[in-house]
Amino acid sequence: RDEGRAGHTMSDIAFIGQGQSDAGLTASDVGNKAANLARLDALGLRVPPAVAIDLQACREFFATGRAPDGFAAALGAALRRIEQAT
Repeated sequence: RDEGRAGHTMSDIAFIGQGQSDAGLTASDVGNKAANLARLDALGLRVPPAVAIDLQACREFFATGRAPDGFAAALGAALRRIEQAT
């Protein structure tokens, strides 16, 4: 992940589920719950489809009071992916 980015991309919003989770997600990327769900999915266990917003985006929001540039579009695309999965 690029800590110095100006906007948000899909790679900053992790998809979890359907055997497509990034097993390399860490708690420092997305928090403990999302990282552990990604690991379970990567091991072949069924987990519900979900998205996890990277913690840097959360920190940016809490520091500035607004979402990073491009975040709304990236989140919309991630939610559409969940809709397709369910």
